[in-house]
Amino acid sequence: MAKVIRQAGKIGTVLMLLVLVFVVVSYITVAESASTGDLFESAYDSVIAEIEAGDDLEAAAGFESFTANFSGDVRFVDKEVKIADTYRKEGRHQAANGLYQSVINSWPNTEYALRSQRGLVVSDIALGNYQHAEDRTQNLLTDFAGDERLARYASSI
Repeated sequence: MAKVIRQAGKIGTVLMLLVLVFVVVSYITVAESASTGDLFESAYDSVIAEIEAGDDLEAAAGFESFTANFSGDVRFVDKEVKIADTYRKEGRHQAANGLYQSVINSWPNTEYALRSQRGLVVSDIALGNYQHAEDRTQNLLTDFAGDERLARYASSI
């Protein structure tokens, strides 16, 4: 059917069908994961999948839902940093930086803030904001001087 539609010059319709298939498969995957009893991981995996698929609107909606349902979970902040890392790795630094800054503001002087400050430095370097990256690196070194985790995270910048 997709071949017939494409031949008729209706590429937009083909793309819509492909998106529909992706959505159905995503929901089936989420439903299967939910049946194992871990809705938290399913919601997180869905947000990551949307980011990696390049669908920022769905990713934002998924993150909003994830936050509303699970922000009280002790695992939430770790996943928030991982979501920011995924945005950064996909080249969407503005979204990543917003999440990193939220973590830094909400969880100062924690490993999550350290990881987020590292993420901000990496984003600044990727964007060519070298002076900003240098300033953030100095803040990172100052804020976490004496923290044994600093060497591990700073070495990956």
